[in-house]
Amino acid sequence: APNTAFRYAETQSHLASGLARLIYNYKERYVLTTTYRLDGSSKFRGANKWAHFPSFAFAWRANEETWFRAPVISMLKLRLGWGRVGNQAISSYQTMSNYNFDTWPSHVPGNNAHYTPGMYPDNVANPNLKWETTEQTNLGLDFAMWRGRFTLTVDAYYKNTKDLLQNKNISTSSGYATMWMNIGNISNRGIEFTLDTTPVKIGGFEWQLGGNISFNRNRIEK
Repeated sequence: APNTAFRYAETQSHLASGLARLIYNYKERYVLTTTYRLDGSSKFRGANKWAHFPSFAFAWRANEETWFRAPVISMLKLRLGWGRVGNQAISSYQTMSNYNFDTWPSHVPGNNAHYTPGMYPDNVANPNLKWETTEQTNLGLDFAMWRGRFTLTVDAYYKNTKDLLQNKNISTSSGYATMWMNIGNISNRGIEFTLDTTPVKIGGFEWQLGGNISFNRNRIEK
């Protein structure tokens, strides 16, 4: 026992969330959805524990308008959305100074194992850590003809993630190798196409054909 570091570790974390959503539908033509989310994480400190994440989405079914006169088109819907979400995926207690156990060579007379157990500071505390936030804007089109035998979906989006939670390498002259920080900014933008068709439908026989393609650009902004 005098030469052994008995290890025991126990961590806890808590997440509290509140969600409110309002949906307004006017004659199946205009659909507005608003969402508000409040999240609190024990992994952060003080005012940084809580973060607000709103979102909005609007859809217009043009084919439900009284002036729409195109029987061959069974659906024509335009969509617009914007929202924020958060990420708190870090180890617990990174805003605090933690200790760990280990053994070190010892030359104390009578210590046959030549090791002495002890504790040491294990991390660099960062009390300013906060939620990583992702914000996305989306513009979409849903189009269908011949009672759904031809459908096309197009989505264009721009997503920006800021205050990334990263275990950054630091100078080992500090006595440590890494430290959790909010650092960096990454953007993703692109467009996606999905096409589904039923070119043959005779009696109980159907032949369906579909495909999708997407173009995405990922960029480190900061």
